[in-house]
Amino acid sequence: MKSKHLLAFAGLGLALVAGFASIRSASAGDDDIASVRQLCSAFVDAFNAHDAKGMAAGFADDADALGPQGNLIQTRAAIEAQFASEHGSAGPLREATLEVKEEPVRFIVPEVAISDAKVVVTGAYGPDGKKAGPMSLHVTNIWKKTGGEWRLAASRPFPVSPATKQAGAVR
Repeated sequence: MKSKHLLAFAGLGLALVAGFASIRSASAGDDDIASVRQLCSAFVDAFNAHDAKGMAAGFADDADALGPQGNLIQTRAAIEAQFASEHGSAGPLREATLEVKEEPVRFIVPEVAISDAKVVVTGAYGPDGKKAGPMSLHVTNIWKKTGGEWRLAASRPFPVSPATKQAGAVR
């Protein structure tokens, strides 16, 4: 009986070690974390410079993103065209600035990361042609590492309404 318990505990111990090993392998190295953060920073810089090509540069060729009307935009070229339209001389974001309040990054597996950014956009024009007040957004990004380089695979921005913020549903 003692040997069955010992065997069971040994099996449990091996399972825990295997579990911790797989968690450890899913963690990222400092270079991966720095690369993803650098791409985030480069996007913000390009957004604030209204540089559509620079904003799209961090996206994978086959990336997708949700557009302002909830439409799915597929491919880096189409995402760049959307940015150019939004930030162009008549676009609603032509004078907007983006500030990231926080963007934690979590690595799902060594080649896939997810970030959930809290951002504020100021200086955008509303549908009435007048400047709107600050807009709070939550942006979920999926990052993938291919060929040794990190690229944005999917981006899902959505507005955070003042009522939602006040109710404490979004932190």
